[in-house]
Amino acid sequence: MKTFLDWSSYEDAGMGDAYADIPKAGGNFAKAVAVCINSKACESHNDKGVMCPSYRVTSESNLSTGGRVRLLKAALNGELGDQPFSDPVLGRAMDLCVSCKGCKRECENAVDMALIKVEYLAQLNEQDGLSLRTRLFAHTPIWLHRWPWLRRLVAWRNKSKTLAKLGEMLLGIAASRQLPMPAARAFQAPAARPDVLVFGSTPAQEPQPKTAAVLETASVPAREVVLWVDTFSRHFEPDIADAA
Repeated sequence: MKTFLDWSSYEDAGMGDAYADIPKAGGNFAKAVAVCINSKACESHNDKGVMCPSYRVTSESNLSTGGRVRLLKAALNGELGDQPFSDPVLGRAMDLCVSCKGCKRECENAVDMALIKVEYLAQLNEQDGLSLRTRLFAHTPIWLHRWPWLRRLVAWRNKSKTLAKLGEMLLGIAASRQLPMPAARAFQAPAARPDVLVFGSTPAQEPQPKTAAVLETASVPAREVVLWVDTFSRHFEPDIADAA
């Protein structure tokens, strides 16, 4: 089994331990899974810590860190068929892992289920390909940049129970939830906006009088600043990027 992440730090994990129960396939990834000692600390409802939130909500053993470990061991041991990562029970358990890393901090053996989930998803995508839902969300910034009219489609979906139900059936997006509305205007870098005066470049219009704040900072040496604008700040909440 070819892994996508580097699991070499687990090379010696469980070696010489008769109770480690390291799966047959998966190499060092299997050892990372097998560090769980089945103490069931993740199946707790006490007020301390966060592990494991999905178990706390549902009380389902499969939705605890240890439950996911048991399912992953079954997959790596060939007990879930020729395409083990497509198993629906395993899929549900991994999908409902919120990657909070509570297990990494609170488990006695520091099971890193969030990282294990990354490898699981890579294996699943390699095996089955990317789903339509995954492609839709992954390419959201591309769609909104190329086709701004999608804003109207989102608004239509939010008003139509039929479209909402169709989206739930095809994409797994809950019909009861409203989709976030793209902004009427996406964020634009100041240099591309005529209403913003960028000092050090040729303005697109007559310079506005410098304010007291500008005059106060005019003597400060200029430094390069990188503003990272994510998808939501660019297409959904441009006021946040503008304020930054």
